Amino acid sequence: WSLQETAALAYQLANGSLTLGAHCWRQEGAALCFEGEQALLPEQQIALTLRDFALVSLQHLMPDDIDWAATLNADVALTQRSGQEPVAQVDVRSENGVITLQNPEQTLDFAYDEISLKGDLLAGRAETRIRILSEGIGELLVDAEIADPAGAQTLSGSYQVSGIKLD
Repeated sequence: WSLQETAALAYQLANGSLTLGAHCWRQEGAALCFEGEQALLPEQQIALTLRDFALVSLQHLMPDDIDWAATLNADVALTQRSGQEPVAQVDVRSENGVITLQNPEQTLDFAYDEISLKGDLLAGRAETRIRILSEGIGELLVDAEIADPAGAQTLSGSYQVSGIKLD
């Protein structure tokens, strides 16, 4: 990864604030960008985007029998005020990819239109939606909520499967 432009870093002793200016890191067509000024201290307000990250670059971390040919995009926003729980929004998605499973007897390609995860961390709960959509296989939609994520972590939710194709 290489930094594309300088990033301003500012510290104000009087109020103890630390900020980091907008900047991007790039590698082989992918970009990780911190959007606008990022507040780091005493409160945090961070917004970043990831664009066109080739999942093949993670192949060395995958099991030997799995290949994932796709790109990943993400948007993340985090805010934490002094003395309060963090609040965050996460949106991660991959579109028009193929996951290949290999073993000595056969190779299976699972083409998909979309795999996405959207999550919201709120005071006292976390909400997540996972969607897998494939014209050749069908659609899976999972909605989950975790109440008290820092404590008891009570899970509730639902899932929906539609258009499933078993041929």
